[in-house]
Formats: sequence, C-alpha cells, structure tokens
Amino acid sequence: MKIFKRDELFSDVKERQPYTIVKNEFDNSAEVNLYGEVVSNRPKDFWTDEVDDSMYIVLKEFLDDINKLATYDKITFRINSVGGDADAGKAIYSRIREMDAETTTIVDGLAASAASIIFMAGDKRQVNVGSQIMIHGASALLIGYYNAADIKGALDMLKSYDNSLAEIYADRTGGSKESMARMIQNTTWLSASDAVDKGFADEIINAAEP
Repeated sequence: MKIFKRDELFSDVKERQPYTIVKNEFDNSAEVNLYGEVVSNRPKDFWTDEVDDSMYIVLKEFLDDINKLATYDKITFRINSVGGDADAGKAIYSRIREMDAETTTIVDGLAASAASIIFMAGDKRQVNVGSQIMIHGASALLIGYYNAADIKGALDMLKSYDNSLAEIYADRTGGSKESMARMIQNTTWLSASDAVDKGFADEIINAAEP
C-alpha cells in the first residue's frame, strides 16, 4: 500500500493543504480522510484575503476528487468533523450515494451536524469504539432588521431544512420520519452503541473481543 498526499495524487491541485487519500493498488480501493469543518467554499483570512489551508471538507474540492476516484471498486470515507454547512453536507451525501463503488463510511471520532449526514451515505456504516454522532436542527445567522413576514420566512426555511434531514435519517436508519424529527429537535448525541441500536450505524469496529 502506498500513501499519497492529495497534491501528489492529484497534481493539478497545488495550493491547498490536502486531506490524505490512500490508494491500494492490490484491490483497487481508496481511503479518504474527511476531517475538519464542512464548508461550501474554502475560507479566506479576513485581514489578508489569503486562502485558509487548514483541514476542511470543502464541497468543490470533494467533488473534484471523487470524480477522479470513479474507477475504484471500493472507497472508504473516514470522518472526524464538527459539521458545518448543511447544503454542502447534503450534496456530498448525494454524490457518495450515487457512486458505483462500494462505499464505507467510518466515524473516527465525531460525526456531528452536517458530518452526520455525510456519514449516512455509506453502503456500510461503521463507528469506532468511543466515537460519537450528533444530530440537531438547522440554524441560521440573522443580522439586521426584520419584519414579521421576514421572521416567518426564516422559520419556514429552517423547518424545511429539518424536514429534509429527517427524511435522510429515516431513509438510512429505517426509523420513522417522526422519530427522526424528534431526535433532530432535541439535539441528540449517540455513542457508538447507541448509533448501532438506532440504525445509524451497522457495526462497531475496534471493539475488544468478548
């Protein structure tokens, strides 16, 4: 097995600090480490306008990369993320779901918020001992002056987001949409065993033998 930095594997991308992609030629598989906040675009420094090269799960970078992984038979996505942009998370979820490869998602530490949506995309979903999943309702930052219609529009938008998230969780866990909506509304933290019990994950890995 050979380990590549993202810039080494994809030579057309030079300016960003990569997450790592591990390529295994023997079984035509790849492993992608998705660590950091989920964002639509890579952030820039407020003062210098320089691109932030810290670890992020960036929608555009992710889409560029999985297009170049299209020939692989198996792809594993390892996740450790506090979440972030709901739209970016749902788009990444959809693209993983439609891949021809056999996909596995693994929670290494935390899959919270939008990252929990990405985790749900795997054909096989695994959690490490001690890892956690967190799901909650969408939120929005409002700055300025708003009338009643504006506030109602914002509430309707947030309810629509929560409804779309509940649909994804229900589809992948086999639970009811209503039960998923309650978990979202209450902000629910799941341990590894909770995740398996409630259908969010298929199995716990790295557990001690009985």
